[in-house]
Amino acid sequence: MKERSTRLNWLTCLIVLAYLISCKQEPKWHTTISEAEGITLVSSPSTPKFNANVLSLEEDLSIGVDEGDENYMFSFPVDIDSDLNGNIYVLDFKELTIKKYDSRGTFEKNISRQGQGPGELEYPFCFYVDLNDLIYILDYSEKKIEIFDVSGDYKKSIKLDISAEAMAANPANEIIINHDETVFEDEKSMKRISSIGILKEETNLITDFFSLNKPGFKAIQRGEEYRVEVPIEKFAIDPKGNIYIGTTNKYEISVYTPQGRLVSRFTRKFQPIPREPEIMNKVMDQLSKSTRANQLEEYRELLKNHRVFENISVDEKNRVWITLHQPPIGTVAPEGTIIDIFSKEGEYIAQLRMNSKIERQIIFRNGYAYALIQNEVGFARAIRFKILESSDTRSN
Repeated sequence: MKERSTRLNWLTCLIVLAYLISCKQEPKWHTTISEAEGITLVSSPSTPKFNANVLSLEEDLSIGVDEGDENYMFSFPVDIDSDLNGNIYVLDFKELTIKKYDSRGTFEKNISRQGQGPGELEYPFCFYVDLNDLIYILDYSEKKIEIFDVSGDYKKSIKLDISAEAMAANPANEIIINHDETVFEDEKSMKRISSIGILKEETNLITDFFSLNKPGFKAIQRGEEYRVEVPIEKFAIDPKGNIYIGTTNKYEISVYTPQGRLVSRFTRKFQPIPREPEIMNKVMDQLSKSTRANQLEEYRELLKNHRVFENISVDEKNRVWITLHQPPIGTVAPEGTIIDIFSKEGEYIAQLRMNSKIERQIIFRNGYAYALIQNEVGFARAIRFKILESSDTRSN
C-alpha cells in the first residue's frame, strides 16, 4: 500500500512539473498558410521567427564628403546601383548626372548631363544597370529612357508614351515599369490610374499586370506646416525575375511571376500608426474645397494612418527586405532605420535596426548591399555594406 502511494505521489509530481514547464514556455512561432483562388496566402505574427542579429549590415565602404572635392559631394542623390565588376553608380537629381566610382570608391567620371537632346537629362527619377552592363536612366519630364554603357558612352533612347515613375530590369533584360494615367471626370473629380507592366523595347508597348485607382492629387500640403502623401506602390525584382509589389498604406506584399501572374501574398500582423487628428482635420478641410462630398470619407480613410513602409528590396538569396516608415515625433525626425526581412517563402524571419538613415531602396549585388544614407548632420553618403549572417537562429 505504501509503495503504491509513493508511486502515485511521484506521478502527481511529474504531472505538476510538466504543467509548470509548459506554462513557462512561450507559444511556438508559426505562420498561417492558406490558398484562395489559386493564390498562396502567408500570414506571420507580429514578431520575427528568429532573434535579433540573425542578419545585419556592416559598413564596408563609404563614398561622400561634406565639403572639398565636388566629385565626392552629392547635392540630391536619388538612386544607387552597381555593375558586375563592383563599380558604384549614384544618380544625383540636382546635378543631373550619374557619378561613377570604382570598387574602391575612387571617382571615375560623370555620365550624362543636363539637356533635352539624346543622352541628356531634365528630370531623372531612377536608373539601373542591367546584366549586360548597360545603364538605363528614366527621365520623367521628357518621357524617355536614356541608355549608356558603363564607360559612359551614349547608346540610344527609348521614347515613352506615358509618364513613368519607376523601373527595373528582370534577368531577361525586360523593363518592368511603373506609370500613371490621369483621368478627368469634371473640375471636382479627377483620378489617377497607376499601373505596373512589362515594356517591350522593340515595340514600345507595355503589358500591364497590376493596376490601382488613386486620387488625382499626390499630396496635400500647406507650406511647411504639413505634407500628407497619398499611398503609392513600390516594387522590386528577385534574381529569378519574380516581381514583388506593395502599396505603402498596407502591410501586404503581392508576388507575381516574371510574366505578371499573381501567385502569392504575404503579410505580418501590424498595427497602423494613426495620423495626428489636428493634421487630419486641416487636410480634410483643405480637400473639401476641391473634392466631391461623396469622396471625402474615402479620402479620410485612405489618409488617416501614416504609411507602413518606404521601400521593398530583394537580396540575392530571394529574401525580401521591407524598410519601415517611421513618422516624426512632433517636429523631430526619427533616427536610424528599421527593416523587416522575409524568407523567400514569405515568412517574417528577422528585424534589423540600424543607426544610419537609409533614404532610398537598398540594392543587392555581388554579395553586397548598396544604399544611400544621411549622416548625423544631414549630408548624403553612398554606402556599400557587407551582409552578415549569424548561425544563431533560435526562434522567438
